[in-house]
Amino acid sequence: MKTSHTSFSEKSKELLFVLTPPTPLQETVSHFKKDAENLVGYPYKSRYAKAHITLGYCITDQPLKLIWSIADKMQTHAPFHVHIKDCRPLHHGENRSICLDVANKSTVTNITDNLSELTETVDTPHLTIARNLPYEDFAKAWPYFQNVHYSNNFICDRITVLERAGNRWIPYEQIPLAG
Repeated sequence: MKTSHTSFSEKSKELLFVLTPPTPLQETVSHFKKDAENLVGYPYKSRYAKAHITLGYCITDQPLKLIWSIADKMQTHAPFHVHIKDCRPLHHGENRSICLDVANKSTVTNITDNLSELTETVDTPHLTIARNLPYEDFAKAWPYFQNVHYSNNFICDRITVLERAGNRWIPYEQIPLAG
């Protein structure tokens, strides 16, 4: 039931499925983003994106049916802890991203495994600090972030569904986990 990126119609919705950390962790990520901006010297594209862990993405002309299907699948998942630990780079060809790492990846990938037949999913769970930086800018920021030692955790009890509205993502729905 994956939807194609090429079948976008007026009734279609572009949806993003994410885990949203609590406000204190979002504020910490915002401070890291400001540090990255100072290091690279400009407000890079993902500078003001709200902190989240992406699970999946799709374009669908039946958003409610899709959400109900996902909600049904999530009834087998109890709330769980997400452990955030230190920074890591991600490589995108010549470009790089700087992220906070999810230490217990298998817990999050259990969720993405259940989403994979309905959405395009993410292979490596992470909280992005600076996304898709040209290598020169990554090289300015990474020496600082590779020495950041950070640890935090939060309880995930829901999946947040965001809808694209122009160049922004806005809240669309919450899918609770069992329990």
